[in-house]
Amino acid sequence: MISKRQRSTRHEVAVLLGYLRQETPSLSKENTKFGFTDETLEVDGRTLYRIVALKDFSNIRKGEIGGFIENEDNLDFNSNAWIADTAQAYQHSRVSGSARLSGNTKLSGNIVLSGNAELSGEVRLSGYMGHNFRTTEQVNAYVAEKVKEDEKIAKRIREISALRSKLFRP
Repeated sequence: MISKRQRSTRHEVAVLLGYLRQETPSLSKENTKFGFTDETLEVDGRTLYRIVALKDFSNIRKGEIGGFIENEDNLDFNSNAWIADTAQAYQHSRVSGSARLSGNTKLSGNIVLSGNAELSGEVRLSGYMGHNFRTTEQVNAYVAEKVKEDEKIAKRIREISALRSKLFRP
């Protein structure tokens, strides 16, 4: 059986040797904000493409290298939104308005980061309920809610484990 790493390495070698052609998604003519570099990243079976600014906007300068997106729909090209560092947006997620995704964050599912919301660090937000975060406070509140849910689940697991050990003592 071939490991994921071996498969990835074989694919990269095939691309380098010209057996496979690395395709980048097409960009609309209206998009004068960003383009794609040659750098790609495989995440959850999807190919993400590193972006580069094609013009100055907000505090981003032409030629600045950004994060990774799966396709043009993940980043609004009619706004000041930006994906920086090694941050990733894929599936149906979208960054728009003046929102900023940075660090090693991952945005997936149907999550929308908009308004002045900022997400950075080692955060992964995914979901299929169409969450739309317009402020950083909304993001923080959502994450805090999910942490509480996880803590409740962990507490219940500990309770069940304790009960099980009492019931099944030798």
